[in-house]
Amino acid sequence: MMSLLDDALSIVTDVGQSSAGERVAYRSGDTVVHLIAIRGRLQFDEAAGEMDARVRARSLQWLIKPRDLIDAGINEPSRGDEIEIASGTIYDVLPGPGDVHFEYTDQFQTFVRVYSLRR
Repeated sequence: MMSLLDDALSIVTDVGQSSAGERVAYRSGDTVVHLIAIRGRLQFDEAAGEMDARVRARSLQWLIKPRDLIDAGINEPSRGDEIEIASGTIYDVLPGPGDVHFEYTDQFQTFVRVYSLRR
């Protein structure tokens, strides 16, 4: 029964990834892997800058299948990794909530949620 449930979950995530995802280049050191990623929540963060100026940053979460990274030799997302979209815009992987760069979306580790900041 569990195998049937696992198969159904795999089909649902594949369909969701192909319909909602976009092709990106994920860079970690010298390794580049082209994969499908789903844009997650976009968030505008404000912080105090110099001379009472407010600095506004645009952070974005990406949902990526862990297997796509592992197959390319990337064990887990880390600070300094980059995600480049088709337009050439680059997002740097940076810590999100709890000072972590990524977290799994569920107990089955279906996707990894990667925290990034647009350059």
